[in-house]
Amino acid sequence: MNGEVNLLTKNARYRIIHMDSEYYLIDIEKSIWLLFLPILLWLIPHKVYKINEKMAEELRSPDSYTKGSKGVVWFGAGGAAVLTPLLQPILDQTIGLTVFVNLLLLMIITTIIISLRIYLRKSLHNKLYKMVDIEKLETRVIRIWPRNFTQYTKPVIIILFFVFFMIMSFYLFLITSNIIPLFGFLIMLSIALVMNVIFINPSLERKNVYRVSIVH
Repeated sequence: MNGEVNLLTKNARYRIIHMDSEYYLIDIEKSIWLLFLPILLWLIPHKVYKINEKMAEELRSPDSYTKGSKGVVWFGAGGAAVLTPLLQPILDQTIGLTVFVNLLLLMIITTIIISLRIYLRKSLHNKLYKMVDIEKLETRVIRIWPRNFTQYTKPVIIILFFVFFMIMSFYLFLITSNIIPLFGFLIMLSIALVMNVIFINPSLERKNVYRVSIVH
């Protein structure tokens, strides 16, 4: 069957799925592995929580937020492209560290950013629980995946873009000790860890329709 997906107000961890005249909440970060392998959102079954129409309206974000989310990733990428040349005279310098120290520094930065992302994941969970205790709701298990070709290709292309530049920045700082790749790695890793939000997102297509099947 077809399902319509809606975002929640200021809570990127959850989605509202409207299907067969019923409303369900889906947690797109139920497993921590979905932060690192967001494509699993299309491959694994999900437990969803049934809510009534009134609750769905209270949780659902305004249309302006949904439409505005379309260009967030591209704005970030474009802003980085514009700012980097402007910051070149300031940032184009080397720290003069060994490869081992560079690797240690990159590992520390990675640990900090991942820890902050996990903290954000937990805080969004707590935020929803202030409005509704989903553990007390009726549940079903579903599978959800894109209906249109661009719903597949857009998220994959976008995340590959950021992962590629993240790896390149990692490598360049490791061998050159240049601050610019370090700065780039920090930004790209931070963005890559929130890319799961675009794998089930109403902004990818004009027609907000996903394929949904009931497992049980």
